[in-house]
Amino acid sequence: YEIKECDWSSDVCSSDLAFLFFIMWPRPQQFILPQDHYNMGLSYTMGKKYNNAIMQFDNAIKLRTNYLKPIYMKGFCLLRQRKPRLAIREFEKVLKINPYYAKALKNTALAYGWYLKDKTKALYYLDRYLKLCPDDIEMLRIRQGLRSN
Repeated sequence: YEIKECDWSSDVCSSDLAFLFFIMWPRPQQFILPQDHYNMGLSYTMGKKYNNAIMQFDNAIKLRTNYLKPIYMKGFCLLRQRKPRLAIREFEKVLKINPYYAKALKNTALAYGWYLKDKTKALYYLDRYLKLCPDDIEMLRIRQGLRSN
């Protein structure tokens, strides 16, 4: 693996460094933890390599079924790939385990509102989110816009 000089604005650089850190940290395969896969998934997400990130999040979920963070992040990556129905499925898994997971509520509302144009479901999730985060001005404006249309 070739080490190259980084210019820190590059998307490739951050994921390359994360990969180097991951392989340089010696750990036998049977001792790789769900957190390791989650961290690699985050690195891929920051580099906008969403397919690779999703694979890492899936690996974390296989090792620990109810691990909320990778389930949520898998949904986030799917939403970034403009796959709202698949993203919603992941967010709903999170909400089934923890109905107060604010980020999942917010992104489910956005998926329904922006991508699927389903105002009723968007408002349902948005109202639940705003009960938890009443000071989110951006989401209050989105709710106002959805209600006025």
